[in-house]
Amino acid sequence: MTRGRVALGLVVFFALAMAVAPSSVVGFGYTGTGRGPYVKEVNCSVTSTKVTHRFFPDGTAIYGTDGDCQVKKSNGETKTVRYHVDGGWTPGPKAFATETGRIYDLGIVAPELFQPGPPGHYTTFIIRLSCTADPWLNDAQCRREYASGVDELGRLFPRISRGPFPLTKGAINAATRARLRIEYKRATGQFVGPPIATAVRKTAPAFAAKKQAPYGAGYGAGPIPSLTRGQTTTVKVSVVNTGSLTWTPSGANAFRLSYHWYRANSVGAGTAPPALAVVWDGLRTNLPGPLGPNETNLSPLNASVQAPSTAGTYVLKWDMVQEGFPVTWFSQRKVLTFDQTVVVK
Repeated sequence: MTRGRVALGLVVFFALAMAVAPSSVVGFGYTGTGRGPYVKEVNCSVTSTKVTHRFFPDGTAIYGTDGDCQVKKSNGETKTVRYHVDGGWTPGPKAFATETGRIYDLGIVAPELFQPGPPGHYTTFIIRLSCTADPWLNDAQCRREYASGVDELGRLFPRISRGPFPLTKGAINAATRARLRIEYKRATGQFVGPPIATAVRKTAPAFAAKKQAPYGAGYGAGPIPSLTRGQTTTVKVSVVNTGSLTWTPSGANAFRLSYHWYRANSVGAGTAPPALAVVWDGLRTNLPGPLGPNETNLSPLNASVQAPSTAGTYVLKWDMVQEGFPVTWFSQRKVLTFDQTVVVK
């Protein structure tokens, strides 16, 4: 497994809501003639975007971006999808950046392009970039090294597959970028100067030091065709460790990838009661090696999946698990599952 570290250690958590010009576009929005006969225009304006950031003493940085996209349909309707993107920068001889994103309710907003799902259902993507400097703080050149989930999303958001990258750089305006550079230097011990002016400090709410939760994960999975009853297949799945624990691949408390099967329409997105599951204990897929905090497997796992024994439409929920007594499912620690609708014949 090739691994990439996004961030290390603990740091004070800063948060800042960005107010930028209405004409700005946050990365993956676009305007034009649309995609086929269904969508006329998509606009991800940053006027309602919120950006958070964390800077670490070793020079790594994390940027979280939340916002909305307005999807104008060819039939005159305008619908909204929301998104969350985590960006990370890791300096060093082999410096790189990553973006891991979730876009919600695409199957409801654009069922012509995406498989329908329950409210709250989201589609994910993972991108790794080779950059000359932190691209959120500098005019750095970035080249895409690896991506998962971008082809499907590119049907509605072409820039997710085409770039330029990082997708969320446009969420930070020039004035805020200058301020963040000073904060970055302070966090890494490179800046000595007077305190930030009180007038500036008032624009950001105060946050106490915030630790990563022990259990955290992000997922990206390839499409799953229709399955026959009881069929076993493999699916390409990428995972990101967003918690503070190192995922060990062996031993009594090993971390593995697994899943749950639910009947469609019986549950919503994310955590669901085990009692409603058609299959709760899915097959396990081993990790090739340890995966530390904020690391991602650059080569997707070949995850084993066995279909339920009866025909129907199901929701497959990918879920990391730590073995032991008792077994710890990440979803029961308030970590979102990654959901896919699958037809079993």
